[in-house]
Order: sequence, then C-alpha cells, then structure tokens
Amino acid sequence: YTEKLANKMGITNVKRTIDPTFLYDYKQSVLNRLVPENYLLVYTYGFSEESIKAVQMFASNHDLKIVATGSNCEWGDINPMVSPFEWLSLFKYSTYVVTSTFHGSVFSIIFEKQFAVIENDSNKVKSLLEEFHLLHRKVNPSNNLTDVFKDHIDYNYTNIFVDERRKQSSDYLLSHF
Repeated sequence: YTEKLANKMGITNVKRTIDPTFLYDYKQSVLNRLVPENYLLVYTYGFSEESIKAVQMFASNHDLKIVATGSNCEWGDINPMVSPFEWLSLFKYSTYVVTSTFHGSVFSIIFEKQFAVIENDSNKVKSLLEEFHLLHRKVNPSNNLTDVFKDHIDYNYTNIFVDERRKQSSDYLLSHF
C-alpha cells in the first residue's frame, strides 16, 4: 500500500522490503512458558461481541484457556501484564492465536502458529497476508474460527516466502545503508 502511495506521489524508485520485525531472530529472546495450560492467545485492541462469543466458543470446544493481551479483555481467562519478551513467550507457547493486528499476524507467522485474523480491514494486514499467501486466515461472515483452524498453515511452504523476502530485504538494506 505504501509502495502504491509513493508511486502515486511520483516516487518511482521505491524498493519494497519485508517489515523489519521479520529481520530479527526473536526465538533466541523468548523466556520460559508463562501459562502452563494449553491456550488460545488473543492479541487485539478490541473485538465485537459476536467475535468474542466465537473466540469463547472455539476455546471452550477445544478445552483451551483464553489468554488475552493488547487490551483489557475481561472476557478472557487470563489478562497478563507482560514485558516485551514475556509477550513473545505468549506467542511461542500458544496453541492458537486470534488477532486483529498487524504485529499479531507477524508474530504468529514468526512462531509458526495456526492463527486467524478477525475484524481487520487494514491495508497493512491484507498486504502481509497476501505476500505470504495467507489471506485464508481472515475470518469473515462466510467462515468461522473452526473452519479457519481446520485449514492448517503449511509453514514449510510459508517459510519459503518469508525466507526469500528476508534475504532480498537484508541484501538490499545492507548494500544501500
């Protein structure tokens, strides 16, 4: 989206790179597991009542605790106040992730999680999901969480795209800056 906007402004020598969040190996920075039970991680700034009920039903049907972060989700089972590295740990050890955010999607991909994106029409999120062939992770009225999670992400396939974009972006940034 930013690339298209720059082109509209007459800036044509734009080189698209991967989001810098992908350029660091967070797996080395993660702390120990914070939640002993299996859980569904929710990272959002807010969901509608309909989405909350869908998350609760999915968690209940799969015997998962709901760990919510990003905003105060009183409807979750656990709403921890965490440091940045503890936040990463929540992603690493989650069974599933439901998010409405760009970085929730990014860290789901980094930690190879089965995830769903709900209530987000962000161009940034859409571009990310398109880039890595993950548009099917979006939940809308025609599908639901169970359907999205039944369609497992093949991270062997997804990581090919991620690694290719990392290399292209790193090569470009290191040769120009």
